[in-house]
Parts: sequence; structure tokens; C-alpha cells
Amino acid sequence: MTMEKNGIWHDGAREYRIAVKVDACGYERVDRPAEVRIDFQKLLDESGRREPVNYKSIRVVETDERNSVVDESVPFQFNRTDIPDAGGELTFLLKGVTQACQLRHYHVYFSTDTNFKEVEVESRIRISNVFLHGAAGWRFDTENAAYVYDRTGGGFSEMRDTDGADWIQYDNCPPPICYRGIPNLQTYTAEHLFKGLFHPGNGTVFSKMVSRGPLKLKIHAYTLIKLIPNGYEDTEWALTYEIFPAYVRCTVLKGDKEGFGFLYEGVPGGRDFDKNRQYAMEADNSKTYFSGDVFHNVTPKWVYFGDDISTRTLFYAYHEGKSRQEKISSVFDALTVFGFGRESVPGIVDFPATFTFGFCESTEFDTVSKHINSMYRDLGISVQRLETKNT
Repeated sequence: MTMEKNGIWHDGAREYRIAVKVDACGYERVDRPAEVRIDFQKLLDESGRREPVNYKSIRVVETDERNSVVDESVPFQFNRTDIPDAGGELTFLLKGVTQACQLRHYHVYFSTDTNFKEVEVESRIRISNVFLHGAAGWRFDTENAAYVYDRTGGGFSEMRDTDGADWIQYDNCPPPICYRGIPNLQTYTAEHLFKGLFHPGNGTVFSKMVSRGPLKLKIHAYTLIKLIPNGYEDTEWALTYEIFPAYVRCTVLKGDKEGFGFLYEGVPGGRDFDKNRQYAMEADNSKTYFSGDVFHNVTPKWVYFGDDISTRTLFYAYHEGKSRQEKISSVFDALTVFGFGRESVPGIVDFPATFTFGFCESTEFDTVSKHINSMYRDLGISVQRLETKNT
């Protein structure tokens, strides 16, 4: 076990801490959540102190490289896992701007003392139950968006900006507005016929909120296929949604060999649909309106959508994005036609596949591209050895 580092211990009440370093990895970050798995109990047991950790005692402090306190109240949450010996996930906020080449330093303090009360952290996500468009759902109000999630459809039926404009505009009837939604996984039968999953109004998905906190909540959604002998549902398709204050991350965990397309079918700008005014902008700074059928092949795999009369945009990023042709078009003069993997058979067949989407309060290419990279590019996070207070 390592003893006090640099002779400075910033929390006299808590006897243990772990240093965590976060590297921006070449991209500027703004108010970016960082996530890291830590097994506090295992680290404590390995040190020879076999006492139960009081998880309510966890506190996160930011320091500089000299171990002087920068922020003594870093927003965070810790969600324990149900998997034995797996610890849990610590999510904490890199407040403000992190420069592209910056390394930030944090100390995670904790104790075995049972008298600690949980540190209060202001929630940046509000949750409410709703019944909209003929389905039960959850509404998530975040710092820059309000999402409505259809619990049996497994997708989002509304995504409203801070002015209240809905960039999806789904309704359960009639066509074509019932085709709108996110992510509307376009999957394929063995005969290469389209079928839709994780689509509002679909009614074939079971959704469970598996964790929540002030910075992030997580939904597990899967299709119900059959019961297997041990009593658990066997699933053909499964994914997770993680709702953050400024974006949503979706990870498709499981699917079939025909693959899928991850779609945006909605109304950029949240007003009326006008294919001559609404556009997609790709990572090579090419702007394409939804008035034609255009195929592009761009890497890195991100795109953002806008309306010439709007001051904000909606971005889509495919983390593992492999080079392939993608189509930018519209249908029925009512909704966008775009999706990663939409135009190829098989579609995306590598699992897991991760996507991030959210709003940006700008339409300028340099600003939006910097925002997209800030939100979806991986951070470099290292967890140091357990330290104990020198008593």
C-alpha cells in the first residue's frame, strides 16, 4: 500500500484515496463526463484491510500536478454492478474546458466508517414517467435537450431542443409520420427485406433502467424471443442507452448476422420539413441537402444535421465507424433518410457497435466538429494505486 503522496492529504475524515489521471487525448473537451471502473473493495482487500467499504463516503477532488486542490466538489456518481467482484463505475465531470493536450488529476477519497452520509450532487438529468403517442415512456430533461423514450418501442419518439422544437416529430398514426424516430434500427431478414427494431411504436422491446445518477442513467433494452430452460429471456437483439447531460450514447450489444443500420428519421430544426432547406454536414465539410439521393463515403464516421433557419445542429457519431457508402435523402417529403449502415447488406455486423448523438448550439463547421470530438472521442484514463492516510 502506498502512503501519503507529496505529504498532502486533502480530506482528513476519509482514510483512503485513489489517484485518477485523465488525458484529453488530443481533443479539447468541454464539460465532458469521464467514466472508469473501480473495485474499491478489491483494492482494499488486497491491501490487507478487509473491512467493508462505505460507498456513501466516496468523494472526488481535483488537484493540479503539484497536488494542490483545484476543485474540492467535483460532480460524480458511483454505480455498483450486480456482477460479483466487478466493483462499479465511477462517472465524474471534467468541469469547464480541458485543453487538447491537458492531463487532469483527481483523487477519489473513501472510507470504511459507517457514519458518512452520501455526498450531495446536483442532478443534471430529470426523469419523469409519460404516456405519449399511445405508449408508456420516460422523459429525460437534460441541460440541452428533452428526450421522450418509448419503453416498449425501444426508441426515442421526441428530441426537443431548449426552444422546445422537436427534431423527431413522431406520431403513432398516420404514415409517414409514424416512420420517424431514433435509432430505428433497420435490420434485415435472410431474404434481405427490411424490418424495424428499437423504433417508437414498435411494441417488441423490453426496457429496464439499470442505473441512474446526477450525471448519467442507463437503460438496457432487448427484444423478447423465447424462454430458455433456466428461465431467462433469450434475446436476438440487445442494446444500452446512456443518457448524459449533453448527449446520448447507444451501444448495440447483440444482433444477427445480417447486421443493421442506425438511423435518423426526423425533421432537422424541429419546424416544418423542407428538403431544400435541411441538410447533412459530413466530417470532410461537405454539405448535402435532403432534396436528392446522394451517396458519400466519409471517415471519420460522423455527421450533423441542420436547417438553414436554425442556429443549432444535431450530430451523429459512429465510434468504430468503418468506411462505407451512406445515403443522404428524404422520403415522402416528410422525413430525413440517413443511417450508418443503412444502404448496405449486410449492414453493420460488428458487435458491440457504439453511437453518440446530441445537440450542438452552433452551425459553424469548426465549432460543431470540435463539439462532436469533445463528446464522443475516448479519454485516456489511468487509475493509480490505493493510498492510505498516514496516521
